[in-house]
Formats: sequence, structure tokens, C-alpha cells
Amino acid sequence: MSRRREQVSQINESFQSLQKESTYGHVLVAVFCVLSAILSVFVLIQKPITILVPWTSQHSAYISQDFATESYKVIWSLALAQMFGNVNYGDVDLIESRIAPMLPNDSYQSTITALRAQAMQFKDNRVSARFEISKYTYEPATDKVFVEGSYYLKAPGIAEKKHKRTYEFIIGMESYMPNLDEVAKKGQKYAFMPQILYMNTYEDVARTQQYLEELDKQGVKVK
Repeated sequence: MSRRREQVSQINESFQSLQKESTYGHVLVAVFCVLSAILSVFVLIQKPITILVPWTSQHSAYISQDFATESYKVIWSLALAQMFGNVNYGDVDLIESRIAPMLPNDSYQSTITALRAQAMQFKDNRVSARFEISKYTYEPATDKVFVEGSYYLKAPGIAEKKHKRTYEFIIGMESYMPNLDEVAKKGQKYAFMPQILYMNTYEDVARTQQYLEELDKQGVKVK
């Protein structure tokens, strides 16, 4: 009789253990379902990351819908400075096709017109230009990238002249998905491109905030 009771007791204990394991199993399944749902929502709301590499760069940079890293801005600024600094008549069509997708609507026509005018002037005077980058500076306060280097001009019968030149850029992503009508109008070939929000060039060292403040203390005004 006692043996019978022991067997019944063992069966009850086994059944209770199975019930506990079943309960734990249901809890784990519920937890996994919740985690899966959270992960799915996170993936849906997470802003996509795209790797963009400029034509002249061997490095990668990262962007999301409305954010660009410092390295992204720097490598595109270096590529643009190299391109603008080496504008010659025979290269203008290639350069125009590359920068067209990057120009905002309000500066597109004026930039392209100035680019072609410079190239035509070089052609008429048989002048060739080249630009060699020496350094760059990224200024977080203004979001500007300053690309400094030596600008060389060569004309027939005249010794090559060297000038100090700096290019300033503010590079951003105003719209992750471009306006398809504008893409077609400009003949753009790139789906995702940065935008040149600001650009300037001059014969001087980089006019950073610190440099301009030092000049201001000396009473020097920069035009």
C-alpha cells in the first residue's frame, strides 16, 4: 500500500513539475513575442543608413535621413575642392554632370554659368589650372569644411604662377529622397547625393572663426 502511495506521490510531483515547465515555457514564449514585436517596431522606425563614396575617395562615410557625419562632409569637400580647383575647358562637361545633382535649385543656374564662364576664359587665354590640396579643417561651430592648398595657373610664354587658395563648403542632406521632377530636369543620375548648402573660395588661408576673430582684434576687416 505504501509503495502505491509513493508511486502516486511521484506521479503528482512529476505532473506538478510538468505544469511548472509548461508555465515557464508560456512565459518565455510571451517574452520572445514581446521582444520580437519591439524589434520589429525598432526596425521600422530606424532611419536607414547609406554608404556614399565620392568619385576620388577610397574611404566610406555614413548618412541617415537628416544626418551626415564629419567624415562624410570632409571627404565630399575634398573631392569638390579637387574638382573645382582643376576646372579646365575640356573638363567642364564632366564636372557639370557631377555637381549638378548636388546644387540646390536657387544656386544651380548661377553656379553652372560661372563654371562655364571660367572654363571659356581659360580656353580663350589658353590658361590651364591645377589645385593641390595641403590641408583641411572642419569647424563644428559653423559646420564648414575648409580645404586649403596651392592653386597654379599656367599660360603660354609665362612662368607658372602659384597662389594660396581655400575652398569653403557646408555639405548636408536636405532631402534624403530627391524630387524626381528636379532629377529629370537636371538630368541627374544619382539617387542619393549630398547638397552643397554653401560654397566660397578665395586667395587666403582658411577664414575660420578663430582666424577672423584674430583679424578683428587687429582691426583688419575681411571682405
